[in-house]
Amino acid sequence: MFIVALILGLVACVGVWVALFKLTFDDRDGFLECVMYCFKPDLWSWIQGDGLEDFWCTLKLNCWLAIGFAAGAGTFLGVVSLFG
Repeated sequence: MFIVALILGLVACVGVWVALFKLTFDDRDGFLECVMYCFKPDLWSWIQGDGLEDFWCTLKLNCWLAIGFAAGAGTFLGVVSLFG
């Protein structure tokens, strides 16, 4: 049952990410911009005048990832506790 719970958790995680992608990033370019800001040092963003944009893009990406992980973990733990 562990493998089934793992697969269902992954499906739930990816499903939530797909469902929230358009709402969070609008398109692929918005997503890539957020990834770029996550890897750019914060000091460099503030020097360039993009500090607040860096903050919001990093927050959007981290929240999007966390919501997907929480959905997957919740599904996994729910299936394991009910049928384990």
